[in-house]
Amino acid sequence: DPGYTMAAKTSTDKWYMWGRNTYSGVLGNTTNTGNVTTPEDVTAKVTTYFGDQTVSANKILKIVMGEYHAAALTAGGKVWSWGGDHAKYATGNNTNNNTVLVTPVLLTTDGSTQLTGITDIQSTFSGTAAFDSSGNVWFWGGANTSMQYARPTKILDSSSISGIVGMATNGKSIYAWKSDGTFYTRGFGGYGVLANGADSDQYTSWQTVTTLQGKTIKKVFGGNENMFAWTDDGVYGVGRGNNYKNGDGGTGNNTTFAKSNTLSALSIKEIDFGHATGLVVTTDGKGYMWGEDASNSMANALSGHQSGAAEATSISALSISAIPLPSLTFDTYNKLSINDITPTSTTLKYGSNTYDIGTATSVYIEEEGTYD
Repeated sequence: DPGYTMAAKTSTDKWYMWGRNTYSGVLGNTTNTGNVTTPEDVTAKVTTYFGDQTVSANKILKIVMGEYHAAALTAGGKVWSWGGDHAKYATGNNTNNNTVLVTPVLLTTDGSTQLTGITDIQSTFSGTAAFDSSGNVWFWGGANTSMQYARPTKILDSSSISGIVGMATNGKSIYAWKSDGTFYTRGFGGYGVLANGADSDQYTSWQTVTTLQGKTIKKVFGGNENMFAWTDDGVYGVGRGNNYKNGDGGTGNNTTFAKSNTLSALSIKEIDFGHATGLVVTTDGKGYMWGEDASNSMANALSGHQSGAAEATSISALSISAIPLPSLTFDTYNKLSINDITPTSTTLKYGSNTYDIGTATSVYIEEEGTYD
């Protein structure tokens, strides 16, 4: 996210926020209008605003931060917004006069019709984009009046561009892609960041990008004026190249996706990019960084801008390992298994019936149907 406010959830289901609070980005905090310098426990406020988080229907799935606003995606595909509209409709609540929402509001498309079916949200500096289960892209806010919306507005319609499987943003632009590697880009286009071979803004129409066609897209992520695609063929970067931000060894701008050989050579477990600096964690737990060294953005033992993947030994020493996500598997016959978690109390629902399976990790199904 391009924002200056952070949110974290602990393994004990506690919520904390810190960072910029000029417009009450930290949930419910109206007393500290500067910066919240230490993590503030907002667990009680999360419960007040969104409901008991032990109830699956209330669960927060994701929080994103813009420069002055915030948004949360909750179960059922609902989106909530709070913070400041920054005179750019950033909160999506039909205000653009620096109104501050201390209490999160449930977003609607017209003042009454709830925005639903959302599966992902991403923020820009002055807006928020949402992707729904039908392959549509929605947007609200926006720094440029040619792509600025007072409420959630569908800007990519699956009836016109079908087959979209994902969406991502950087600080100023939006990207959507198909499973075959075709990209559609829109927004700020300086430094070539829209990957269409030009360096001009495109706020009113989507640009079709075919450079990565035929590649499997694993992750798309960006910073301020850069965008990256991690594919089955390696890592590709586009946009502003000063201080080696694209990770390809050069400082020129990329107007089309270009491969980083040093990043692509790594066995990547996770990869991401901040404002101007990138970080990789490899499958053997080592850390690598690239890009701009500013405001102590490079980890200890690295100094200066990094033209490509450079090992950050202070990160490697942490022995980072990914936490496996819980999942369900079905053996296609009658056995349902719960993986990568030790249940303390689990229930399955079938129709009007609820079955308590306690701490069991394997369940045998007798009746065919849909279980929740």
